[in-house]
Amino acid sequence: MLLACLPAFRNKFRTAMNKIDNEAGSKAIDSLINYETVKYFNNEKFESEQYDKYLSAYEHASLKTQVPNRCHAVHVLA
Repeated sequence: MLLACLPAFRNKFRTAMNKIDNEAGSKAIDSLINYETVKYFNNEKFESEQYDKYLSAYEHASLKTQVPNRCHAVHVLA
């Protein structure tokens, strides 16, 4: 029973991770497309800090998806 519910449990974390990944990608593309505007207003530091926040959130979400995987591996081996 536990093994059957683990993939469903993990899906919400995977969905959140994918959403954050898409947001980070969109932010990076937006910054690159608007490179001249960012340079004109001397906003490089702000843009890099915003991107770092997205990457940090992605890393946190990624770690959440790995914990259930390890638990699943322990149950399979047991």
